Amino acid sequence: MKCGAEAIVTFNLRHFPDTALDNWNIEAQHPDEFLVHLYHLNSDLIVKFCTSKPRSAVEHWHNSLAVLKQGVPNFAQLIVDSVGIAVD
Repeated sequence: MKCGAEAIVTFNLRHFPDTALDNWNIEAQHPDEFLVHLYHLNSDLIVKFCTSKPRSAVEHWHNSLAVLKQGVPNFAQLIVDSVGIAVD
């Protein structure tokens, strides 16, 4: 509240109901929603970041996407679709 944040990014949305945050003009966002929003603000930058990795990082990025898919599946899918990396 002191820093003027507009959102709290948390997996724990249950403990941050709208009714508790409305007076502060802050919203709680799931990390997936937040990252999807950032992607739509500047998808070129995110895609550039994902594709500019050296070949040695490709396996690491593949593993990272698999982990992201567990917690932020919509964001991970946007990256997969944009970059064309298959994730199991």
